[in-house]
Amino acid sequence: MEWLTAKTRKEGSGEMVILKKIKGATLIETIVASVVIMTAFVFATMIINNVFYTAVVNDTFSYKNRIKEVHYLAKHGKLEIPYFEETNEWEITVESKNDLIFLFGNFKQNKLSTSIKIPND
Repeated sequence: MEWLTAKTRKEGSGEMVILKKIKGATLIETIVASVVIMTAFVFATMIINNVFYTAVVNDTFSYKNRIKEVHYLAKHGKLEIPYFEETNEWEITVESKNDLIFLFGNFKQNKLSTSIKIPND
């Protein structure tokens, strides 16, 4: 396909704009350009996917929030000890030994473990 382009004219010359024909790109050039662009998009998509996957796997907010909640309940005597909680994401155990309360937590996705000693008042 041929495209028509306008030849630039000098300011104030009063010349008419002359249209000049430019040959179109060949099919091979178009395919190569498309492959290069698609490759760039594939790499960008893989990088973005990796970043979001890492952010989701390392999200420990709900686990830490639950540990704080169980810690509060154990400290104020609102929890029946021994206590054990297991979900798809974590395991939490609360035990009492020698006037101390021990809270153990294990986050399964990235093997984060927590242990807290609470004085038994």
